[in-house]
Amino acid sequence: MLGVDPVQVQVPAALVLTRQAGRDTRPGRQGINTGSLDRRLVIRRHEQRVLYMRARMVAACRDLPGEDAEAGFYAPPGQARSYVSIRRGTVSLNPLTWPLAGKLAAVGVVAAGAAGASAAVATGYANTPGEPGIATYMCSGRSSDMLLQWRDSSGDLSGTYENAGLSGQAPTETVSSGSGGLSGTVAGTAITLSVGLSQPLYGTCSGSQLTLNVPQQDGTIQAGTCTQATISQWNNTIASLNGTASSDNNTALQQQAQASSAAAQQQAQQQHDQQVSQAQQSLSGDVSTLASDAGTLNGDKSLGGDITTMKNDYQTGQNDWDTEQSDSCSNFSSDSTTVDSDATTVDSDLTTLHSDIQTLQSGDIQSVQTDLSNVQFDLSTLSGLGATPDTNASPAIAAGNQALKSAANAITWANQNGNSIDTQAHALATTADSFANSHGC
Repeated sequence: MLGVDPVQVQVPAALVLTRQAGRDTRPGRQGINTGSLDRRLVIRRHEQRVLYMRARMVAACRDLPGEDAEAGFYAPPGQARSYVSIRRGTVSLNPLTWPLAGKLAAVGVVAAGAAGASAAVATGYANTPGEPGIATYMCSGRSSDMLLQWRDSSGDLSGTYENAGLSGQAPTETVSSGSGGLSGTVAGTAITLSVGLSQPLYGTCSGSQLTLNVPQQDGTIQAGTCTQATISQWNNTIASLNGTASSDNNTALQQQAQASSAAAQQQAQQQHDQQVSQAQQSLSGDVSTLASDAGTLNGDKSLGGDITTMKNDYQTGQNDWDTEQSDSCSNFSSDSTTVDSDATTVDSDLTTLHSDIQTLQSGDIQSVQTDLSNVQFDLSTLSGLGATPDTNASPAIAAGNQALKSAANAITWANQNGNSIDTQAHALATTADSFANSHGC
């Protein structure tokens, strides 16, 4: 890949590749100087940095500036990355393409010589457990999360992204998700990712932390931090989102139920108050009507008038009978007929009395009875609603009951007197007829 063959440099068994094993004569340089080769091999190890090597000619390797801390391997500009290893007594530079599965945990360089130890150079992305060769990061927001996974091929990134977040409003809140292809590049710690947005995201990736500059709706740029994660952690995050949605929905349903209950209670109270108000108004009106109708019933004199008329007509019959007795014999027949007519008038008066009784029963008496029933219904309604009557109905009830009692007594009296007068009138007519017939005039 680099245009050269693998380089094998023999290291004397006595040499141990540590900072103390030897020194480069150049100022500020520390490393190993084999001294026994025609071409010098200088291996430089920086503090907290990885080893970089490049083949120069056939027999030499030296360090160069510029490091790929993410990958852990050196790649000169425009060339494929190389895999560097240090084995017992040998330093090898194999210009093979860096394997995708070679993302190892970042470690320093360790080398051993004659003691028989061996080591490998590795640095860059933190390893994703269970998924060798794949970098996995999770970005968490207030109500949404994103999973990023990619492979690195010589700085070109390819993979997938998956996002999940809460959508909708409780109590119908759900977890929505989406996914797509991921692409990007990495150079040192600088990284560019395209994850389905209108523009790429730029940031840095160092070890277990990925920082991306995310454009906001207001035009500002906010730094978002993503951390190394596993699929298990992502699944737990999705479960947490589902739990949040479920909790939000349950809370909203409870709030709706409470609001519905409160509204129902308020409506019931309003209906109760309205019913009480209507019952109070009805009681007030019915009590007033009862008092009025009771007074009307008490003031009815129709039956007494009917009895007076019957008495007067009966008296006329008596007067005509007296006339018959004192009249000449030739007038006895016509005088008896007049007495008979007077009895018929009394019969008519009795019929009028009966009609007035029926009118009274179906009119004023029935009105007072209805009024009493209405007042009792109003009182019962207020009692059932737990309300105290605003109107004192007792006086009106007493007046109504007394009016009914008086009317009943009046009807009894009128019937007795009317029937008696009518009987007397007929008896008188019979007497007058017998008197006329007995004289034979």
